[in-house]
Amino acid sequence: MKRLLLSLIFLILFSGCSHNQEFNPSIQQVVNKIEVHSQYDPLSFIKNTSTDDVSIEVVNNPIDISQPGNYNITYSISNDKGQSVELTYLIAVVDETKPTIHLLSDITTTVKQEFDIRYFVTVVDNFDTNLIENIKINGEYDISTVGEYQVQLQVSDSANNTATKTVTIYVLKDESTIENQNGVVGVYKINYMDEEELNPYLVLSDD
Repeated sequence: MKRLLLSLIFLILFSGCSHNQEFNPSIQQVVNKIEVHSQYDPLSFIKNTSTDDVSIEVVNNPIDISQPGNYNITYSISNDKGQSVELTYLIAVVDETKPTIHLLSDITTTVKQEFDIRYFVTVVDNFDTNLIENIKINGEYDISTVGEYQVQLQVSDSANNTATKTVTIYVLKDESTIENQNGVVGVYKINYMDEEELNPYLVLSDD
């Protein structure tokens, strides 16, 4: 009888100790950064690596997906015994996407006529705007000589993501294709009798 009583006391004490064991779930962070303006699921940032079943809930998510920066997101991890802990992980919202340079039309100019590259291209970025103002032309071209010149366009965003695009600049003769009064289409040189009023008369080109 005494042995039975001692066994019951031991079982009660052991059961109580087991129930009050500290809850230390094995949780691994699998995502530590996400792209600005992207879609995301905060529950995909961590995973349970233990064999025990746990429930994971987000209790605080301050992430502003429109602004790069570091954010602390807090989760509640609980088990079927009613035990729970809160764990916090750092998530970085980053801009690692390069801008995209789009060519709107052929880049053409006439001899000795300066041109603005911004009229021929546009730049799209996932975060910055007005990057067209930062575009650069790398390479040599000569607007005083007719020819085709291959150059590289380059633009960087505020996160120093740099995009490049190889294009051709066409320097043409100072001629225009127009229709004369008789409806004949041809290549004519345009001269001006009065530069202030810009009244042209047309001279058929011999070229």
